[in-house]
Amino acid sequence: MDRFRLLIEELSDEMVLDFEINEQNCVAFIADPNLFVQIELDESGENLFIISEVADMPAGAYREILLKECLKHNALLPPLYGTFSYIEGPNKLILQASHPIKEMRGESLMQFLNEFVPKALSWKEAIDHGHPLPTGVEKVIEDKPPEGGIKL
Repeated sequence: MDRFRLLIEELSDEMVLDFEINEQNCVAFIADPNLFVQIELDESGENLFIISEVADMPAGAYREILLKECLKHNALLPPLYGTFSYIEGPNKLILQASHPIKEMRGESLMQFLNEFVPKALSWKEAIDHGHPLPTGVEKVIEDKPPEGGIKL
């Protein structure tokens, strides 16, 4: 049995859910009525990708503010529980993470998802309500980047 299939079986056991690998060789599930998560392997088969579409990004100054805040949060020290990306054509904000599959087990993937999904949901809810940051997320101060982080 390949490592990905074994990992998904372990995750199913941990979460007491029946995850199945689809014809695109990934697992896709609804983590919340408003949030879709996909788990897949990269082409090399060595890295696991966890991806979620967070929100549509409205055009204008608000999108610029959101993207700047997302970049600042990407520069924070680990654990990040995902990195924000922007897809220009459909104007989508994505939260994604990558981990070497050899380091993952069902329990560790479940623990990661227990941090990743709430992060995606909090940003989605903030954006859906027109806020630049989720409630409880500190604004990164531009003049003082985090230790080891970059100044934007």
